[in-house]
This record gives sequence, C-alpha cells and structure tokens, in this order.
Amino acid sequence: MEVNNNSEVKRRSILTYAFLAQTTRNESGDLLSGLTPIFKPISAKHSGQEFEPEKFSSMVDEMYGIKIHAWALEDLAPRLERAGLLTRLKTSTYTHKYIYSEIEQDFDQICEGDIEDLLAAFRKYCYPLLKNHNLSRSDDEIDGAFFSRISDMDFISIIRKPDYSDSPASSTIMLPASKEQREEGSGTSVESINDVLFSSFILAICKDDVELSDLIMRIATGAILSEVVLNIQDPGQTADLSGLHVILDTPLLMAVLDLSAVSSFNAITELCELLKENGAEIVTYDHSVEEMCSNILGVLKNFEAGEAFGPTANRLHNRAFFEYARSMHASPHIVLEQKDISVIKNPNPGRESQHFTNADREELLSSFGPYSNYSAKEKDVDSIGATLKLRGGIRAPMGRIANVNYLFVTDNSNIVQSTISTLEKLKLYKDGEVAPAVTEKYLAALLWVVFGGKGQELAQSLLLANCANALSPRTDIIREMERFLGDLDDEKRELYHTLMTKERASQYLVKVTLGESGFVTKDNVEKILEETERALIEKQILESEKAKRVQEEVHKLELAKEKQEKRELGVEVRRLSNITADQGETIKRSGEALDQLKFDYEEEKKAKNEYKRGLVEKSVKTVMRKEKFIYITLAVVAAIVSGLIFLYGLVPGGLNFQTLVVGVVQCVLVLLSSTSVRDCLFSDFFKNKREEKLDALLWDIEAIDFLP
Repeated sequence: MEVNNNSEVKRRSILTYAFLAQTTRNESGDLLSGLTPIFKPISAKHSGQEFEPEKFSSMVDEMYGIKIHAWALEDLAPRLERAGLLTRLKTSTYTHKYIYSEIEQDFDQICEGDIEDLLAAFRKYCYPLLKNHNLSRSDDEIDGAFFSRISDMDFISIIRKPDYSDSPASSTIMLPASKEQREEGSGTSVESINDVLFSSFILAICKDDVELSDLIMRIATGAILSEVVLNIQDPGQTADLSGLHVILDTPLLMAVLDLSAVSSFNAITELCELLKENGAEIVTYDHSVEEMCSNILGVLKNFEAGEAFGPTANRLHNRAFFEYARSMHASPHIVLEQKDISVIKNPNPGRESQHFTNADREELLSSFGPYSNYSAKEKDVDSIGATLKLRGGIRAPMGRIANVNYLFVTDNSNIVQSTISTLEKLKLYKDGEVAPAVTEKYLAALLWVVFGGKGQELAQSLLLANCANALSPRTDIIREMERFLGDLDDEKRELYHTLMTKERASQYLVKVTLGESGFVTKDNVEKILEETERALIEKQILESEKAKRVQEEVHKLELAKEKQEKRELGVEVRRLSNITADQGETIKRSGEALDQLKFDYEEEKKAKNEYKRGLVEKSVKTVMRKEKFIYITLAVVAAIVSGLIFLYGLVPGGLNFQTLVVGVVQCVLVLLSSTSVRDCLFSDFFKNKREEKLDALLWDIEAIDFLP
C-alpha cells in the first residue's frame, strides 16, 4: 500500500482507516465489505457513469492516499457490485458493463474534528518531553510522526538501532538498522524518538482515555486491514488454511512460550489460536529452538550476575518464572509438544538447492544489513532459505496463501522487506505472490479479512505489544545510567536496579530519555532516577486514587442499590402485609362460615337423629300393635271356635266320635289362647316377622341421611 506524503491526504487516510475498522467481513464473504463506507462518496459522485477500474483506483488514491494494486483490480468490479456500489448492465448476449450505483446515504460516523482532537492530544503530550532535551518540532512534524505510525504497526525503529555496548548483557537479537540509523550510529535518531513519543502516548491513552483509545484502535486496525484488502484477490468462501505450516521465528517463539513480555504472549497466542482454528499448523525450525535456548541461557547468566534487563529479565524476579525459564532452557520440547508446536529441520542447511542456491543465500545475507549478533543474522537468512526449499518451487497469489504450504512469520518487517526486494531481483518472487516471510501483523489482518472473528481484537493486541516493545530499555541506555550512577551512593544504585525490575519504571526511563543513551549525562542522571521513581510512585498513587474513586463509586452505587432495594423491600413488605391482612380477614370470615356450617350441621344432625328416633319408636309401636292384634285375633278366633264347639256338644246323641273330636279341638283352642302355649309355638315366627318389618323400617330411616 502506498500513502501520499501530503498532510491533508494523510488526514483523510487515517479517517478512512477509522471507518474501515467499524465493519467486519459480512455474510456474503465480500472482502471489500469493510471498505464500502469510504467508497460511497466516489460512487455517489459518479452515479450512473461507467465504472473503469484504473480511474477508480486513481480517485481512491487522490481522495484517501491509498493505492489499490493491479492484482486486486482484476476482480474489483464484482466485489464492488456485491457491496452495492456498482450495478451490472447487460450490453449484449455475452457482454456487460458496470455503472456506479445511486448511493442515498454517505458515511458520517466520524468527523475530521475527531482526528484534530487526537492530533492536539498528541502534540500536547510531546511538547514537554521534547522540551526537556531542548528539542523542537513543528506541529506538522509531530503530526507526521503520528500519521506514519498509526497507519503502520511496523514502526519500532528504536530497537533496530545498532547497539554498541560491549556488555555481555547485550546478548539479545538485534534487528537490522536502516541506512539513516547506520549513518547516525549511537547518536540521536528522529525516527526512534518518534517511536518513543508515539508508543508512550498510545499506552497512556489506552489507560486513561477510553474515547480517544477507541478511535486510535479503529485507525490502527483499519490501516492494516486496508493493506490486506487492497492487496489480495478474493479467496471466496472456501478459503481455509489446511496444509499450511506457519513457521515462527525465534522472537515469536519466545513470545508464544511466554518467555518475553506478557503483552507479546497474549497477542501471539491469539494469533496462533486463530491460525489453528482455520486449519493451519504451527511449527518452528530446530535452529530457532537452539537460538531460543541460547537466548534464555544468556539472560539467566546475566541475571545471576545482576546485569540483565528487559522484559524477560524483569520477570525472572518471580521465582516461578525463573524456574520455568530454566526448564525451558533444559527441555524446551516438552512445552512445545504441550503447545502443539512441531519442530522441523532445515532441509540441507548450507547446501545448494535449485530453489535457493548458495549465491542466493549470500545475496540475501548482504541485503539484511548489519547485525550486532552475526549468528542471528545467519539464522534469519537460513529460515528464509529453508522456507523456499520446503515449498519446492510452489508459488501462489496472495489470495491463495495456503497453497504454498510453508510460510515464515517474523516480527521484523525489515526481514520481510529485504527478502521481498532481494528475491524479486533473483526472480524467485514477483509482486502479488505469497512471499516466503510475512510479519505477524500482516498475517493477523489477513486472517481478519478472510475469516473474520477475533481479527480486530488481535490487531489491537499487536499494536499494544508493539508499543510496549518500543519502550523496552536498550542496553546502551541501561549502561549509560549505570556508568554515571557509579559515582553515586549504593542506596541510589540499589534503587535504580530495583526500579528496572518494574516494567512501568523501565518504560518511563525510555520515555524520559526518549530512548537515546546520548540524553543520559552525569548532570541529569540523578534527576532521571528521581523522576523515574517519582513517576512510578505518582502512577501508583494515581492508580490507587483511581481505584479508590472507583471503589467509592462502586460503594455509592451499592448504597444506592441497597437503599433502592430497601425501598422496594418496604413496598413489598407493605404489599405483603396488606395481602396478609386481607388473607386474615378472609380466613376469619372463612372460620366464621365454617363455624356456622358446623353449627348448622350439628343442628341438622340432631334434627335427623330426633326424627329417626321418632320413626324407630313409631316403628316399634307399630310392630307391637300388629303383634297384639294377631294375638287378640287368634284368641278371639279360638274363643269363637270353642263356643261353637261347645254349642255343638249340647246336641243330643251323647258321646260319640264326633263329640270326642270336638272336645279335643276345643282343648287345643283353649291351649292356643293361653299366652305360654302361644309364645312357645309362635314366638320364633313372630320374632322373624318383627325383625323383617323393623329392618325395612330402619332402611328407610337410614336413607334420611342422604336427603338434602
């Protein structure tokens, strides 16, 4: 991506990036969906006119200062059609053309005033830091420093400056210096000072100003996203990374194994997880593992000698981390296996290959420029060569990145730029293809564009990690401080060493010296030490006060919540009390009704019992009357018969058989009229009859209970 130098265009560029970061890859899979807002004004201005890719590219460059490369133009029109910016018109059976669509609404979420506020905040931050060292910069120069870094995450020129310290503490890998830096040597560097100003500003804003922080992140992530979107062809919805081996260089390997700054660990871990989720395999070279072990050993030795500084050394004060670092030096493969990172060998190291000859190696080696550690430089070149050999001559466009099978990832953009430039000259690479090496920032943006998901957060994590790395103190600053502190008392030297174990204090040291050892002098070393201590203490006090304010606010909220809950509880209690009172009244009325029902029931039961008792008495009397009636009837009958027989006996003729029969019958009848004889003969019969009659009557009486 090319960016014009005009300041106004740069302003529009970062405005563009801010818009771009607002959106992510949509469901249609169109990689340009995020760029729709910035292309809307062009489409609206030329609505109905025929679309011409080259003219469109020129208009984008003129308006925003970003240039769309030729390979992205090949399928630009269909992508803009899917985004709704172009309309396809059929011109014949086999041909068609595109015209600009009518756009009703332009984007308006961000105004240029937001950008001006951001720049004003940066200038205000820079002025006192520059004044401390009698440096002066115009507003345009300060703005330019901000523009260049916010739109490009590969801005850490300070750690690429050559380190001239003879101390064994400088055993870390040094990145190649630019031409300007090589010429300036250990003197002040405008670019490295700008790195410090920008990085310290970003970290401060991200902690203290949520609104500006959000705008900064949108600009930064949008910038890297535009670089990817405008430089690759659409891989479509079938894109995946299956078969791609992503090879980590040594610094990234140390980061993912949590052997450097925590911010770097978080960012690279997110990147690796996103790669794995989409089918890629994370690997590293065996020589990178050896280099890592050598780095760990050097830091451990310097730490024990009291001469180690930097992110890894600072963390060694933690006993658990110290033991972890020792175990990683002794047995790195155990943790690598746990992290699912495979180790691959460099194929035919140092030998001729048709894909990377010894002459190619020498050419690439010379293009990398000076390293303070020549062995590290050779390993970087060998990593590029090994990647080309493993590819076996396979070349693919950037939109088909998985096709190359192997991709070396580094945090050093100079390695990528030098590699691309040299291999292009050697005819081993051409513009638009997947280079053997890419930066982790570019890869993160590519993943965001193609797969969506966590890409935006990942890009932000990389920016913060980059800023933290830019403020990591270099050995030359540490040594200059120690050299001048040698004339001071032991207490201040001890204070200095203690402060350097704190990441915030070491970052402040870089900030106050602007990352330049030349700004440390015998006259100001004590003041720098005092300011570093005071800044740490003040920061802790501010954070403590902020935490206290937050705690007070939380307490107030909790009290307000508690009061509200009490009020609500009181209302609820009163409501429940009213409900309880109502229920009590209801229960009382129900009790009274129940008592009345019981009384009515008892009265009804008593009445029924009286009625039944009357019926029983009546029934018994009826049975007895019937029994007496039978007895009386029987006696009357017996008397009548006896009388008749007696009269018959008066008949003349004397005693004969008939007279004898009549006499016997009369005797029987007399006996039957006797109560004793009658009871003996008929008591059982009359008893059964009484019981049958009484049972029938009682059955009728029982039926009374079922009557309403």
